[in-house]
Amino acid sequence: MFLGWVIPITVCSSCSDLAAEMAAALASASNVFKDNKVYSNKPVHWAETLWKFARNQRGSYSAGGVDAATFYNYSMY
Repeated sequence: MFLGWVIPITVCSSCSDLAAEMAAALASASNVFKDNKVYSNKPVHWAETLWKFARNQRGSYSAGGVDAATFYNYSMY
C-alpha cells in the first residue's frame, strides 16, 4: 500500500523492452544525484541489474497478455 493506494503488481519473466527502458531511466536518474556518490550508485546498480535481465530474457511486455499491454504496446511503432 502506497499513500493509501493498493497498487497491483504484475510479474513479467520476458519483458526485455520494459526492463531496458527502466534501466535507461535509472541510469539517467543517477545524474540527478551525482553530488552524492553513495546514493547515485544505487540507481546505477539497479540499472545494471535490469539491463542484464533485458539482455538475457528477450521478449515483449505487450506480448505477455497482461492488462497493461493496452497502454504499453510497442506494436504501435
